[in-house]
Amino acid sequence: MASRGGVCGRKPFVQGSRETIAKTHAWLNDMETYWEGMFFKFVFSKEYYDQGIINVPLGFAKAHFGLFPKSTDVVVQLYDTRFDAQLKINRRDEKLIQCLIKNGVDAAIDYYEIQIDEGANISYFHGNPIVFDVTLQLSADS
Repeated sequence: MASRGGVCGRKPFVQGSRETIAKTHAWLNDMETYWEGMFFKFVFSKEYYDQGIINVPLGFAKAHFGLFPKSTDVVVQLYDTRFDAQLKINRRDEKLIQCLIKNGVDAAIDYYEIQIDEGANISYFHGNPIVFDVTLQLSADS
């Protein structure tokens, strides 16, 4: 592709829209930074599979649920199916030390025949109730 004025690439569709495109790219970068912390990866190891729980990584839990009560009703969503569950916060000396999603995860495991060591991306959506959207992966390495 030819270079014009030291810039390679296509001419914007709308003449004079460089400022708009720059603003859009800045907004997209801001959104990428915002959404970056709104999901975590999880593997249904034998221990978590057998107990029917999802362990929320501690850093993620502290960033998003640090002020939550000991138990909060949430929804675990896989595809078009929703399962009522609970977000459980464990503290020691007022510090968050563990965060689990349980009491409903086992139903999702059974319904979708999730396998031991199957991986998932779990997205967190604010709301009432809070929704954890689970996207299964073919293997834990995905």
